[in-house]
Amino acid sequence: MEAVAAGHRHNDTTGRYGRNVFDEMLAAASVPIDHLRYAFAPSWDDNSGRVWSHRHYVLSDVTAKPEQRAKMVPQFQRPEIEEVVGRYVAGTVKSAEADRVFVDVMVAMEFYQFADSVLNAPHIPILAPSAWKRRPITDWIFGRFMSAVAGYLGYLLFWFASKAFFPERWLWIVGFILTGLFFLEATWSLIMLPSEWIKVRAHQKKVTLYLDQMNGLYRSLASDGPISARHISELVAKSTDVGVIWPATLHVLLEDIMARGGRF
Repeated sequence: MEAVAAGHRHNDTTGRYGRNVFDEMLAAASVPIDHLRYAFAPSWDDNSGRVWSHRHYVLSDVTAKPEQRAKMVPQFQRPEIEEVVGRYVAGTVKSAEADRVFVDVMVAMEFYQFADSVLNAPHIPILAPSAWKRRPITDWIFGRFMSAVAGYLGYLLFWFASKAFFPERWLWIVGFILTGLFFLEATWSLIMLPSEWIKVRAHQKKVTLYLDQMNGLYRSLASDGPISARHISELVAKSTDVGVIWPATLHVLLEDIMARGGRF
């Protein structure tokens, strides 16, 4: 808004554009500003507006207790944010201040949402494990314990339901067979446990690498001085090379900034 006001004063002084033409340009430029206040709101019914500033503790926000996390983690509305940035890039009125806000928002949005999706994913051992929270050895012990309890209770029900129809010797044979199958499965899963541990650790290391790359990029935007769009673009490319996926709109925005001087 400060840039728009400054542009209005500059045009009044220089008379570069006619009043009607300049008013139309300002109207077009103000659309992203009008839409931006909805970009962090939970719904379009929330008209309170939100003010964006650089966040210094993204991972701390994401890993906070649920009641605190609900207050600290922004409710990004991805379609609205990408629409705002698209309108801004396509417009004619630009400023370094707006560039910084939009780049910061795009990076923060991806960082927050990715971190939240992996660090706060629901984790139910055996049934629905979270890859980030998996502990193969602990899960193996828990899984075998639950299998033993379920098998024992199931066999007791089978015993009392069937003892009137089958000889007791047959029921003991069934019990020994089930016990043998349990130990066979436990032995096989124990043999496979090292490879499973390696696979889980590899995935967790990859996630850690992604988070480190995203955190490093976002920390580069914390400067109070001018920021090089080329440097940020190189960090984006570096993180993309290891597997991080950034919004296409961010790449377009950085290209637009570099075409206008490359600093924001």
